Amino acid sequence: GLEQRLATVVGRAPVLRTATPPPLLARAADRAWALAEPVTPAQVHPTAPLHPWGLAVGLSLLVLGLSSQVLPVGPDQLFGILMGASVAETRLADAGGEVGDERVVVGDIVLRYVFPGYTGAEPVEVRNSDGTIHAPPGTRVEISARTERVFDMAALQVDDLAPVDARLVSGRDVYAALDVDQAGVWRFVFFQGDGAFMSADFSIEVEDDTAPVVALERSPPARVPVDGRVPLSWSAQDDFGIQRVVLEVVRPDGTVEEHVLRTPLDPERGLQGGLSMTPRDLGMKPGQSAKLRIVAYDNDVMGGNKRGVSPEVEVQAEGRAGQ
Repeated sequence: GLEQRLATVVGRAPVLRTATPPPLLARAADRAWALAEPVTPAQVHPTAPLHPWGLAVGLSLLVLGLSSQVLPVGPDQLFGILMGASVAETRLADAGGEVGDERVVVGDIVLRYVFPGYTGAEPVEVRNSDGTIHAPPGTRVEISARTERVFDMAALQVDDLAPVDARLVSGRDVYAALDVDQAGVWRFVFFQGDGAFMSADFSIEVEDDTAPVVALERSPPARVPVDGRVPLSWSAQDDFGIQRVVLEVVRPDGTVEEHVLRTPLDPERGLQGGLSMTPRDLGMKPGQSAKLRIVAYDNDVMGGNKRGVSPEVEVQAEGRAGQ
C-alpha cells in the first residue's frame, strides 16, 4: 500500500538522491508517486477548522510528550510544572518533602554581587567565600559552587520558599542566583533518583543603606547683619550617593522653609559647600531669628530616600550691614 511504500522511500531518501539508486528502490519510489499523485490536500488535511478544545488537547498532549523527554520527571509530574511549579519543587513534593539527613558538602563557592543601579557600584566577585552574603536590598547575587559527589539535578532555596531550579554541569558544578530582599538563609537542594539532599545553610545579611552623615564645617555667629552673608559651610557623606542637599529654615512658630543648595546630575558619595545667602534672602527681618540646618537626601530607591540632618544653629538678623 501507499503507507508502506512511503515509509520505505522516505526512510531511504538519501540513497535515492545518489546518481545511481538501486533499481528496486527507484521502482518503489515511482510506484509511491503514482499512488500519491491522485490524493488531494483535503483528503490528507481537512479544510474544516478544528474545534478549539480539540486543538488545545492536541497541543497539551504534544507538550506533555516533548517535556517528558527533556525534564527529569515523569508524565504524572508535568501538570504541576505546567501550572508554574519548578521541577525541583515537584521532585521535592514527590519525595514527601523529606530530605536525607546527611548534608551535602559544597566548596569552591564564588559569590558575584551585582548591586542596584542607584548605588553606582561595579559588580564585585568574592572567591573562596564561606557562603555568607552581605549586600544591600535589591542586590543580585550570582552563586557558583562544586559538590563532593555527582547529582542529576540541583536547586536553590531561600528560607522556606519553594526551591528554584539551578543549573548543574557535569553533575557537580552548580550555578544559581538570588535577589537580596531581607535577612535569612540560603541553601542548595540536590536530587539523585528519588532522593533529595540539602547543603548546609548559609546566611544572608542585609546591609541597609544608611542615611547621609551631615556636618557643619563652619557655624555662623549668633548675630548676622540682615544683608550680610551667613558664614556657614557644610559637608555630607553617604554610602552610595547623595541626591540633593537643602537648607531648612525653622521659624519660631515651627514652620519650615526649604532652600535647595545642591542637586548633582549624578549622585555623589561626598559633597560640601557653603551658604551665599543673607538673612534677608531667608525671609528674615532685623530682629528676627530662625534655626538653620542642612539636610542631605540619599538616592536609595529601594528603601526610600533617607535624610541626614546637621546640628541646628540659631541666627538672629541685625540691622543693615554697617549700621
